Amino acid sequence: MRRALRFTLLGSLRVLLIALALPLAAGCRSSEKKQTAAEWLRENTVILDQLGSYDHRARQQGINRFLKLGKEQGTEVVNYLLADPSLDDYRIEVVLARILAEWKDSRAIPYLMRNLRSRDQGAVEIAKEGLMIFGNEPRILAAVGELLGDPDPKSRAVAAEVLLEMKGHDAVDLLGERLKVEENSEIRAACLAGILNSRDDRRTEFLVEALADRDPEIRAMAWGALVEKKPPVEFDPEADPASRQKAIARLKLWAGAQRKSAKIR
Repeated sequence: MRRALRFTLLGSLRVLLIALALPLAAGCRSSEKKQTAAEWLRENTVILDQLGSYDHRARQQGINRFLKLGKEQGTEVVNYLLADPSLDDYRIEVVLARILAEWKDSRAIPYLMRNLRSRDQGAVEIAKEGLMIFGNEPRILAAVGELLGDPDPKSRAVAAEVLLEMKGHDAVDLLGERLKVEENSEIRAACLAGILNSRDDRRTEFLVEALADRDPEIRAMAWGALVEKKPPVEFDPEADPASRQKAIARLKLWAGAQRKSAKIR
């Protein structure tokens, strides 16, 4: 009897101790502090060297270490680094901004835009990739639209390439308006490519305007796309200027009627 009672008491005591231990353990876990950005970086001192490496594998290892942090802690660490005035390596900056873009953190946008003007084509490509993630974000459209009028043709070409991928209404408008005034034929071709890839309601009108381009290849590209819509007027990209101008005038009337008809539907 006493032995049975002893075992019962011991069993009760064990249950009581376990019950007391559980909240204590939980309290210990909850009191554990999450690492600050500075603390994490002190433990990962090689990560900036990895991000700035010209070796793709080393750079990807650094990126993966950030991605493993998850969005909450990762964005905290990345923004801590980007705000550090001692960070003066554009290669590291653009990779950090690209990581932020992966988490759709809009704080990446100013850094990505800055690197669009880089002389390093690799940095430009990374910046373009990051910007594409945000789609037709108004701030990006405004900044890229401004870059499209830059005196430097390389900057204008990069802006056209970004807008070409966006395909939205505002992006197509910017490309169409630039196509009318751009001096560089390669940039005009990029603008036209963006219009060709879109389904915007002004697409046909911009294509008709491109028929007046000084470059016969651009005229031929625009006409090739218009032929699919079966216009009521024939146009020869190689014809004399007077004949081309006459056909364009009639095609403009047709394009305007097409747009009005689409609005009514």
